[in-house]
Amino acid sequence: MNTTTHIRLILLSVLALSTNQCLADQTSEANLAYSMHNYTKAFSLYQELAKSGSANAEYFISEMYRDGNGVSQDINEAVRWLRLSAIHGCTKAMASYGAVNADGKLIPQNLDEALFWIRKAAINGEPAAQLNLGWAYMSDYLKLPPNYALAMEWNLKAANNGEGEAASNVGLLYENGWGVPISYPEAIKWYHKALDQEPTSWQSWYRLAGIYENGLGVEKDLVYAAELYSLVVLSGEEEFLSSANKRLLYVQDLLQLQKGDEIKYPQELPPRDGREDMEHG
Repeated sequence: MNTTTHIRLILLSVLALSTNQCLADQTSEANLAYSMHNYTKAFSLYQELAKSGSANAEYFISEMYRDGNGVSQDINEAVRWLRLSAIHGCTKAMASYGAVNADGKLIPQNLDEALFWIRKAAINGEPAAQLNLGWAYMSDYLKLPPNYALAMEWNLKAANNGEGEAASNVGLLYENGWGVPISYPEAIKWYHKALDQEPTSWQSWYRLAGIYENGLGVEKDLVYAAELYSLVVLSGEEEFLSSANKRLLYVQDLLQLQKGDEIKYPQELPPRDGREDMEHG
C-alpha cells in the first residue's frame, strides 16, 4: 500500500467517525427534545436523521404522526413510517407493524403479514413481539393452530425480558396443564412474578382469585378471593369485568351462606376454565 492510499484510508476513517458522532449527538438531542415534549424540535431532528437512514428516527416519526405530536395527526403517514422503520430494522417497529396488521383497524387485516413481522421481531429479541407470538400459539390470536410448547418457549423468553403478561401466560399454561403437567404451585409462582413486573396484570389477579376460591394448591380462602375479584372489578378492565363481577357475587353469597344468611345470588356458576379468558391478544 502506497503512502497516498494509506493517508486516504485514514482520512475516510476519520470522516466516518466524525459522521457517526454527529448522528449520535443529533439522536441524543432529538430524544431529549421528545422526552421534554418539545415535539416540534424533535420532529425536525428526526426528519433529518431519517434522511440518513435511521430506523429509530422513522419509528418516532410514526409515533408522532399517530398521536399528532409536533405535526398534524395522520394515521396513513403513521403506518407508512412504521412500515419503513420495520423494513429498516427497528424491532419495536416490526412488533408494532405486525400488531397493526393483526388488529385490522388502521389497515386491512393481514394475518400472514402480522405473523411475519411479529415473528421477525421476536427472533430479534423484542419482548412485546415475543409476548404476542407466545400468546398466538395458545389462543385464537393470528388464528394459528395451538402449539403449547412454542407458547411456553416464547412466553418464557418474553417474561425473562420483563413482560409481565407473558409471565401470566406461563401461569395459565401451568394452571390448565396445557403442554405441561398441571402445577398450581408453578401457576401461583408465575402469576406473582407477573404482578411483580406489571401490577396491572388483571389476568393474574383474576386467575389467583379463582385459585383461592377453589383451594387449588393452596388453602381455600373465600375472603381473599373476594378481595382479588373486587380489584379486577374496580379496575374496569373490560376483558375480565363481567366474569370477575359474576364470580365476586357468587363468592360473596358463599360467604353469606357460611354465616347462615339468606343468599341473593343462589344460581350455580359453571366451573372456571382457562379458555374463558382466551379472547385477548
